[in-house]
Amino acid sequence: MSQPDHSSIHLRHSAFLPAVPAPQPTEPTAESREPVQLMVIGSAQGIETIIQNLHLRGFAHINEWSLAMPHSSGKLMRVLTRWVQQQP
Repeated sequence: MSQPDHSSIHLRHSAFLPAVPAPQPTEPTAESREPVQLMVIGSAQGIETIIQNLHLRGFAHINEWSLAMPHSSGKLMRVLTRWVQQQP
């Protein structure tokens, strides 16, 4: 039985920066935070490519994104919510 050729997968991922742990900031109070949502809209394959790329760069874990949902454009969308400190 022959082994599958994973060299193309390895080469594709080797072009990305390695994932780095995100800094762990102190939790601000709920009153001083606001949600900010980032959306990725496109085909299922295009969305997955972007989310995996961002994960490999240490931006967000894949499971932090919402499930795919329909967008008004007829394409799919996934959303990531981040909480940011409100400015006075």
